[in-house]
Amino acid sequence: MDTHRFVRELKVNERPVCAKTGDTLPDGTVLLWERDMERMGLRELRNWLSQTVSQGASGIALAEDARSLRLLDEEYNV
Repeated sequence: MDTHRFVRELKVNERPVCAKTGDTLPDGTVLLWERDMERMGLRELRNWLSQTVSQGASGIALAEDARSLRLLDEEYNV
């Protein structure tokens, strides 16, 4: 995988509610939920990224699960 691709973190107001890993967002980036990335393991993640890059995606959008963000907020009273 010699091709460089842009990876960005989604802002809170950009997080899609019903989208799943691999879906293309309106800006052309491909969504990658952090929980799926962790479940994949390194080998599967590398394969997924390689396949996504070969399909010509403009970039990867990394998103945290909104539920885990709420739990952190409640835990730390933010």
